[in-house]
Amino acid sequence: MRTEPASNLVSDMYGFFQVPILTTIAIALSATAAVCKADPVIGNLTRPAVDGEVPVTHHAWQASSFRTAEDSGPWKVSRVRIRMKQVAANPSLTVRIVGERSGRPDLTNVRVEFANPDIQSGAVSVVAFSAIETTGNDPILEGGETYWLVLGVATTYADASIPGGLYYWSFAMDSEHDTEGSSDWSFAPMTGSAGTAGSNWASEATTPFTFALDAADLSPPVEEYGDNVALLNRWRSIQSGNPSIGNDEFLAADVDHDGLSGLLEFAFDSNRKHLPHPTISPDGRIGLTWVQWSDAPELTWTLQRSVDLTSWETIAESELEIEHRPLAAQSGTAAPRQDEVITRLNNVSAGAQGQQLRLHIHFTPLKSQ
Repeated sequence: MRTEPASNLVSDMYGFFQVPILTTIAIALSATAAVCKADPVIGNLTRPAVDGEVPVTHHAWQASSFRTAEDSGPWKVSRVRIRMKQVAANPSLTVRIVGERSGRPDLTNVRVEFANPDIQSGAVSVVAFSAIETTGNDPILEGGETYWLVLGVATTYADASIPGGLYYWSFAMDSEHDTEGSSDWSFAPMTGSAGTAGSNWASEATTPFTFALDAADLSPPVEEYGDNVALLNRWRSIQSGNPSIGNDEFLAADVDHDGLSGLLEFAFDSNRKHLPHPTISPDGRIGLTWVQWSDAPELTWTLQRSVDLTSWETIAESELEIEHRPLAAQSGTAAPRQDEVITRLNNVSAGAQGQQLRLHIHFTPLKSQ
């Protein structure tokens, strides 16, 4: 028996013996941390200088393509940052992410729209545009898809110094990929230009525009232990009514509403006869007996004692007599082997007053080597 301090108690079950011995099953789940998913920043803003700039007006729209990582997402976009310059402001400046059709921007498939911030005219700077989130129109991008970031001016204003507005979008010939968060995205394999109000798009493989996107991966958290808990996965695969939920959720929940958590179901093979029960040896020593898996490194079974049901201490193996009795394998099955475990305290008899025992089960996910 391996001993380990109790931690993270989530439930207790109590059973009584005819002498003043209280047996308790104490269940502990170790933390199953989700893989951290940082908001990736993709683009080429890390390059300190640019090689040129292209005008953006009502009559000249520009676009730069990017592709989200395969087998990922969906992704929620929070903002885009663009290296650009404003010469003549126009309130109908349009910044959006659209889908692709026939290798060109598809303005009929708008995926993300951005709000226009206050932009200072004059020098080139990095301007941040926040995504607009509305009911039924979340700024969501799917994984493994190609999208286009589009800049243009929607309408003209006759009383403005330049009716169609005038902006410049910077480009860089030897751009470096920003690698914060996700290096599996690709950016600007193609750029595009269009005429008035985004009409007649033409695309080409050329020097990319400078921009960066911030987005959060909304895919379900990946359990840290995944398939490394071989026995648990094997056991779940042969259970009738096994719910389609992750291991961490299963272990913490009482999925069949019988009063036993998934961890208890797994630890005792869904057999209440395997639960710990108090026993007395022929010479009068007390202990607990239960049935456990013969080889389950994910589980630690620890016998503990208390006199007040508040403070518990682990009983050292030197204070115990421990006997493992292998149970016969189920005929015609490949089920894992199980042992009946019989414990007895060396110096505590059934006549002792105020002695409480409990079995503490600790689940520790196995990590990849």
